[in-house]
This record gives sequence, structure tokens and C-alpha cells, in this order.
Amino acid sequence: RRRRPPSATRGPYTTLFRSVGKTVVDEGQAPVASDIAAVLEPPLLTPAELARAYDWADVMVLLSHYEGLPLTVLEAMRAGAVVVAADVGAVREVLRHRENGLLLAPAKAASECVEALALLAADRGMLRQLSARAYEDRRGYDWVEATRELDAKL
Repeated sequence: RRRRPPSATRGPYTTLFRSVGKTVVDEGQAPVASDIAAVLEPPLLTPAELARAYDWADVMVLLSHYEGLPLTVLEAMRAGAVVVAADVGAVREVLRHRENGLLLAPAKAASECVEALALLAADRGMLRQLSARAYEDRRGYDWVEATRELDAKL
């Protein structure tokens, strides 16, 4: 299903953020800062919870140090949320910088993320274009489609 498009409203914006999830690999990592921990929501585990979160969001940020190809990127794109992610692992295989999302240099991911969010807040046209392209690129992909070939061989 197609989610609502990002807001086309011009003028001052109210920016709302949600931090959702948890550290997956915490070996050797600094603990989550107390100001972030205070607002960190628990991981979303059901398809309905994830769908509500992606429908709420215009942008999904992933500042991982290590990844394969995270399902969160694919799910967000399929919902039309613009993904802003560190260029790690296989993220680049589906996310194309300034075409269907924004890639960040891993060593500068935090500062580049702030710049990317400011850009998307200021340029709603770019936000809508990236959203539409992300949605089109992932439309029709779901578990049934992703496993169709394997299922046929089994």
C-alpha cells in the first residue's frame, strides 16, 4: 500500500523525532548517551507496529557501523520513507545517493546526518522526489515475492 506522501506544506516546520530500537552489537561500543536513552523507544517487533512507524515517518535514519543489508532500509523504502544511512555493508546495493535516499560517509555519519536532515527539511521537493523513487524501487517486494523463486524450486 502507498503511504501518504511527505508533507508538501511550505513555511515553518515542526520537527518531531523518534528514536526506536536498541543496540544490536554493543561489544566495544560506548553506552547510549543518557539523553538518548531517556527517549529511546523499545524495538518494534510486529508488522503492524513497523507499518505505523514508517507511515508516521518522512525519514528513517540508520547510523550503523556494521550492516549486511538491513531489512529496516528495505521496509522504510517500501513505505516511501526516505532513508538516510551510513554507507556500510550492502546498503549501497539498494540505496542510491540522491536518487532514492541519502548515503553518509561512515567516518562522518553523525555530522553528515545533521546536514542531510537540514537539507530535507529545507527542500521538501527533494524529500518528495526521494520518497517517490524509494517507494517505486521497492514496490511489490515483500516476503512472498522475495521467496517466489526459492519456493518454486522447493
